[in-house]
Amino acid sequence: MPLALLLASQFAWASDAVQAQPPDQQGIDRVRAEETSRLDQEEALCQTRFAVNRCADLVRRQRLEMLARLRRQESVLNAARRTQRAAEQRLRLEEKATAHAADKNASDSASDDASLPEPPSLTLSRPRSDISPKTPAPARLALQDIQQTDTAVIRASNAETYERKQAEAQKRRESVERRLKEQAKKSRSLPIPD
Repeated sequence: MPLALLLASQFAWASDAVQAQPPDQQGIDRVRAEETSRLDQEEALCQTRFAVNRCADLVRRQRLEMLARLRRQESVLNAARRTQRAAEQRLRLEEKATAHAADKNASDSASDDASLPEPPSLTLSRPRSDISPKTPAPARLALQDIQQTDTAVIRASNAETYERKQAEAQKRRESVERRLKEQAKKSRSLPIPD
């Protein structure tokens, strides 16, 4: 019974220590290392006692509970990081869209001539789906304009690549046919037996 009280009191102390840690990765790693070493020592103590299995089971249960708590803290920390990165990305996109809209408005008002449009970037690999209803109207229009331009450029690039590959394939087919005809002319058939 005293062993159970001792383990329970140490477990309660450890759980308070884990919950009092700040939610950062270094704190979680430090608590994990401290608790793991403490539980390793307790497990070594269990090996010297008469009731080894019961004591070792209690230590294993404590270890699993501690690791589960730390995993929950890490998942909360990771979720907060993802949310923060998403908010930063959204802010960058909105700034970029407003800057693009301002540049477009300035260039439209400066020259109403049918000049060459500025080349869009080819960084998109798929259509954007980051235009939300919460995005301000000018930014949303700018994002849609950028998306349409990028999509058109990507389609044109894909069509050009397709045509180039088709021409290369046709050249290879003609080359193979030519070689086969030349080999057929050079090779003689075996004489027909009498």
